[in-house]
Amino acid sequence: GGRFETCTRFTHYVTKKVRLPQVRAKDFDELIREAPKQQAILVACVSAAVPLETSQALALLEDAHGEIWEQYGDRDPETKRFRHKAEELPYRMLSFDMAESRLLTQRYNLRSVPMYLIFYGGRLVYLSNTFTQRYDKLIEDRHPVVDRMYEKVSKFAFGLTKDDVLYTFEQARKDGAGGRFLGDDVR
Repeated sequence: GGRFETCTRFTHYVTKKVRLPQVRAKDFDELIREAPKQQAILVACVSAAVPLETSQALALLEDAHGEIWEQYGDRDPETKRFRHKAEELPYRMLSFDMAESRLLTQRYNLRSVPMYLIFYGGRLVYLSNTFTQRYDKLIEDRHPVVDRMYEKVSKFAFGLTKDDVLYTFEQARKDGAGGRFLGDDVR
């Protein structure tokens, strides 16, 4: 089975992973411009040329995407289908294959993948290659994912969990609603 199939041993369990729809370069500007005003859109810039990093990033985002759909999608218990459309949710996640087009590479000077862009009201609010919760963490603070490693390592928060993604998404949405955007000349 694939990662989107339900578990067969437990009939009550349905996977929370939800695949990210892919946006093409020709549809990108219109999709961002036409998005509902109160919706934050995360675009994960990935590339088929680097399959390991892409699959790791998409696995993390599919967990977060599933959580968003569980919380806001209003699942029908009988049909297991969601009653709402993606346009009706407060958050929306998409993937963009950098190997297909250089649009975002040229526009935002992206040099690595994965890269995450969050838009609110058609404007860029967040651009980074990680989902770090706090920038003021002390070096002695340990991240839950790093603590599970063999050796104790003092590192900053890496943004490797679904909770990090959801927290950053919520913060970006609040920043957008508060009028705090990145400059139009971000490169």
